[in-house]
Order: sequence, then C-alpha cells, then structure tokens
Amino acid sequence: MKTKLNLNLFTANYFILCLVILLLNDFYLKYEFSNFITGKLSDFTCLFIFPYFISVFFSNKTKEIYIFTFLFFIFWKLEISEQFIKLISQITDFAFHRTVDLTDLIALSILPISYHYFHKKNQEQKENKNKNFALNSLIGVITIYSFLADTNPRQETKVKIKSEKEFTIQISKKQILNNLITSETNILETDSLFTITFDVPEYRAEATTKIRIIKADEKNTIFKIDSISEVLVTGRLFFGISQSNIDGCEKMNASEYEENFKTNCIDIITNVRKTEYPTYYAYKTE
Repeated sequence: MKTKLNLNLFTANYFILCLVILLLNDFYLKYEFSNFITGKLSDFTCLFIFPYFISVFFSNKTKEIYIFTFLFFIFWKLEISEQFIKLISQITDFAFHRTVDLTDLIALSILPISYHYFHKKNQEQKENKNKNFALNSLIGVITIYSFLADTNPRQETKVKIKSEKEFTIQISKKQILNNLITSETNILETDSLFTITFDVPEYRAEATTKIRIIKADEKNTIFKIDSISEVLVTGRLFFGISQSNIDGCEKMNASEYEENFKTNCIDIITNVRKTEYPTYYAYKTE
C-alpha cells in the first residue's frame, strides 16, 4: 500500500527543537564549551531527528528504520567500523569522522522517545494536507545539511615535520613583534619562540608551526622554522570536509609547507603582497 508523504511532520515542535540544538551545538557550543554535555548533545539530537526524518518518506517502514538506526549507530561507534569509514570517505570524497567512545551509546535511549513521537505526530497529521510546502521543504534541506555538518565541519590531522628553514627579513625584531603580538621587553633581546598558524589555501587548511624569531642585527630578523605539528582542515558550506583535502595535507612535504608559510606569512609581514583577510596569526610560546 502506497503511503502518503506528509511534510507537515517536519514542523513538529520537538523535531524543530532538536534540529536547532543540533546545529547550535555543532557550530558553536562544541567549540566554546567543550565538555561531556556538548560532546553527547549532538548524538542525542541526531538520533532523535535522523530516523524521524527518514520515516517521513517511508512511514510504512518506521520500525525497520529505527532498528537499522540502532544497529548502525553501534557499528559506527566501534573500532571495527574504521575501514568502512575510510572506504566511504575515499569513494565519496567526503571526510566522515567519528570518535570511538562507547559512552556515546547512551544516546540510543532517545530512540524509543523519537519512535513514539513520530507515530503520535503521524496519526495527528494523517488527514491534514501538505501546507506551507516551501517552509516544510526548507526545513527538510536544513535537516539534511545538519546530518552532513555533524560529521565534523573542521577536522584536525596530525603531521610531524621537522624543518630548519630560515627567512631573513629586513625589519627589526622589535617592529616584527609589535606587528605579531603585543611585545614584552624581556623577549626583545632573546630568541623568541612563537606558534604561528598560517593558511594552506589549496586544501582549505591551516597549519600550525613553531617559529624561532632571532635578532640578526638592529635592522634584520631571522624567522627559523622548528616544526609543523598539526593541520586543521575546514569544511565546505554544504558539502563538509573533502577527504582529498585531508589526504593532500598529509602528503605535503616540508618544502611545500615552507613555501605556504612564506607566501601566507613572510610575504604579508614584508608587504610583498596584501590580502583582504588575515592569512596567519601568532602567539608567544611559553
């Protein structure tokens, strides 16, 4: 028997509430208040709205959808899913990511609540025609985006690259420090260790490096790269993080990172080129 598609189900109060919390948590709360609650909040809200959302289109298969969601979430959170995640990331060029943490399984407790809530709303809306089609469709699109965004809009990849590359700049150390960071008198005459993050635009990434700033003489300063330790890849607005961007960052060698550092940090400091937005930022390493 063919079931009637009822997009009005997208406007159910608890569905909208969970959708808003999911987006707020993924794009703000996780980064401003990183703790146990924000770590679990996305799992709870996503498990509430995901099977509900799919059931809107296949309301005659609701039980199967919720059972599948239950089993797949367990598989997703176990280490045995690692090769599967790598495979689909390579095939789709979409970097799926998850943290193996069995305490996340407590979020499965929300599934029965979601299941009964869907059936309640489905019964209430059976006789109602699809109203506000544009609004319902917009909510549906936002929901799909929330699932993609939840795979991680920013992903850190560790790299271990040593470097002894030096750049000599015809600017005094005092002037450089005034530009980089509010200078302190006790670091002007010593070799100052800084952490500098600079853009790697080819792969939508930022690389973090340890830099020693050395006073050569009154008019010249040396930037000596010590190491590059991590890279943060950012996602695309509607398509998340590209797996090829992560792979590209992991395959880059020291000279390629050094060239990006020159282009997006040294050349900006020396006014060789100008940008409309910052391509690096720095802070003193204690």
